[in-house]
Amino acid sequence: MARSVPVLVLAYFGGTLAATLGAGAPFTAVAVLCLVSAVLLPALARRRAAAWITWLGATALLATCVASGRARLPGYLAPPLILGTVAGLFGHSLGRGHTPLIARFIYVIDGPAALDDPAVARYARGLTRLWTLLPLGMALFAGLAALCVVPDGVLAAFGIDPPRALDAGSWSLLVNVGGYALLASAFVGELLLRPWLLPQAPRHGLVDFARRVIAAWPALRGS
Repeated sequence: MARSVPVLVLAYFGGTLAATLGAGAPFTAVAVLCLVSAVLLPALARRRAAAWITWLGATALLATCVASGRARLPGYLAPPLILGTVAGLFGHSLGRGHTPLIARFIYVIDGPAALDDPAVARYARGLTRLWTLLPLGMALFAGLAALCVVPDGVLAAFGIDPPRALDAGSWSLLVNVGGYALLASAFVGELLLRPWLLPQAPRHGLVDFARRVIAAWPALRGS
């Protein structure tokens, strides 16, 4: 099951790309169903009734969109929801009584002693705040862009002329390519700048960092 989640996520991006390149609007609905399945898979495997009801409801809704000629509509709504969820995960960890999410990474990867340094703790909180605000801003942008796509964006699907028109290709370039490229650039940029911003922190290359995160993921989820 653990290997199925990344496969489903890759299927989502692959289906979205295929639809953008002209493979057919239903590919978008199938891609979104892959994403929903990836999110719900652990609960589905545990036979949670709520998860199965949610999955069946999402499947019915997507089928309705395809049947009504609005198959692309779920694809326009998925990126704002994904980015908003990421922002919510980081933002929630900044609340009173919670440990910033980046601090949890540091705790399980470098050990609890690393957070004894006040500078490291401040850096972890600041970086968690950055990873709250950046996806949140991107989610708002993606949502506004989804409103403006013609002829099958959110407003156009209900017969409302958007204030500024975007074609599906331009939307995908801005959101699916530019947006995720910005996230990747921010991640790699922070990793490269960290030795100057926080010289006392342990050094990890990109591959080593990814390996440590994967190995520490069970402890991170439980922290």
